[in-house]
Amino acid sequence: MRKLFIFSLLIVCCSIVAWCQDCRVDGAASFTDVTSAVLRFTTQHMYTGWDAKIWNRSGDMAAVAIVKTIPDAQMTSPNTLRDMLFILHEAWACPSRCIKSSSDQQPSVTVLLLEHLHAKTSGPIQSEIDKTRTFILEQTRTTN
Repeated sequence: MRKLFIFSLLIVCCSIVAWCQDCRVDGAASFTDVTSAVLRFTTQHMYTGWDAKIWNRSGDMAAVAIVKTIPDAQMTSPNTLRDMLFILHEAWACPSRCIKSSSDQQPSVTVLLLEHLHAKTSGPIQSEIDKTRTFILEQTRTTN
């Protein structure tokens, strides 16, 4: 009887863990989720594992969410800029495996955003922008 109870409890716990791992049925990030994660990180300067998972699945959608969420004047502040670069780095960490939407697997908006940020800034932060751009292009080059 005791073994049956422990076995039943184990099955219930494993089912809950498996259910919690699935953000979305199709594995794609929704624009609302990405926008919320961007807003939360850029205002509170903290993120959860769920946010990281959303960014990993978003790809180019992360750049669109950044453009829609953060005002242009605020984009060049050092803290916000570093937050945005972190988000973009996370969004392109595993494009071939994590990003399900084919339209988000190419960094078209991301590259435009990084070029815009590079033109609007000066000093050492430009090298961070360049490193992020190089990382993203390298990540997407290996997926093609």
